[in-house]
Amino acid sequence: MEFSNHKLLICQRPHNNCSTEKPTEGRHITVIGVYAPEEGTEEETRRFYKQLQTEVDKYNKSDSLMTSGDLNARVGNQPTPNVVGTFGEDYVNRNGRTLREFASFNDFKIGNTFFRKK
Repeated sequence: MEFSNHKLLICQRPHNNCSTEKPTEGRHITVIGVYAPEEGTEEETRRFYKQLQTEVDKYNKSDSLMTSGDLNARVGNQPTPNVVGTFGEDYVNRNGRTLREFASFNDFKIGNTFFRKK
């Protein structure tokens, strides 16, 4: 899927048995690779997140979903339980606020905010 210069790449594969405790037969992992609009392109950003939400809504909630790529967002380090951790950057930009809202709405974690960087 592509619009303008921004892309969504969807890849769905059967889930490998990653756990020694519980097999994951019948489950899938879906990876959505993204390249989001740059800061300051509000209309493109709105269309991008609308399309991304459409794709997220298609996946089976019992499966695993990961969104990865360049979201052109600075989400800050003000924690939101189970969404944003304390290891983000010191500031938030408009794209970051949009990403925080998107992640909260979908019960997603913004993973790189939960780990200290070197």
